[in-house]
Amino acid sequence: MIELREVIGLIAIVLTIIAGYWALAKYVGKLFTQQLDSKFEALSQRLEKIEESEQRNHQAVTKVERDLMELRAQLPEKYVRNEDYISGQSRLEAKLDSLATRLQTAPVHGLVGGQHAAD
Repeated sequence: MIELREVIGLIAIVLTIIAGYWALAKYVGKLFTQQLDSKFEALSQRLEKIEESEQRNHQAVTKVERDLMELRAQLPEKYVRNEDYISGQSRLEAKLDSLATRLQTAPVHGLVGGQHAAD
């Protein structure tokens, strides 16, 4: 027959095993929580770095947009389109050709041996 002492010993062993598993489960839970906390901290730091990088990128994009707007404002003042330059150059050459034609057909008697030559 089973004695009370054996039953108490068996209950003590079972309670010790349960307490050991309980302590092990709490320890593993604590490690898991610490690991999660460290991962969340790393993610938080990484997110802060990404936000800082995004802020710098936003500032750079804003600067580029501002520079582009300034360039667009300066383009009509400082630069001439190719078509406009060619048109202006063509008009200038046409005027020079017209002047050359007039000089070739102008009477040359006043220039060569005319009144000014007698003086």
